[in-house]
Amino acid sequence: MAKIREVYTSDAYYPFLCYCESRGYEEMHDLVRCPFAKLTEEPDITPSLVSRIRLTYLAYLKAHPEEFLLEKKKIAAAAARAPKTGLDEAAEALQAFFRANADRLIHISEAVKAIAPRKLRRADVAAILEKADWCRLVDNSTYFYCGEH
Repeated sequence: MAKIREVYTSDAYYPFLCYCESRGYEEMHDLVRCPFAKLTEEPDITPSLVSRIRLTYLAYLKAHPEEFLLEKKKIAAAAARAPKTGLDEAAEALQAFFRANADRLIHISEAVKAIAPRKLRRADVAAILEKADWCRLVDNSTYFYCGEH
């Protein structure tokens, strides 16, 4: 992956290079996180300079798409490995839902809908239910409430 300084070599890009340095952007793939639209708010960066910066970035992106695809895969893998936030609250909401429906079998899709605002995937809900001591698995996707232990 090329360094930003190797691509933006003209003296005209100096304010942009300072901006990148202050934000910790060193390589071209770091510019994926760069808010190009907000660059004009920075001192010494004019709208015409932003246009030139963006054009150079897009030209580099088109010339080296494999570098960005690999980086995108790395970011997605890291996000998948990262611990989910709000799992404790989701577990409490699931327990309350199961307690309210203690007289019937509950399919995993119902459990996901019961905590829908939390944006957890089916696999996340299944992982919570597998660890829970207040429910039991009937088959691959159906659970029942068995009370607190």
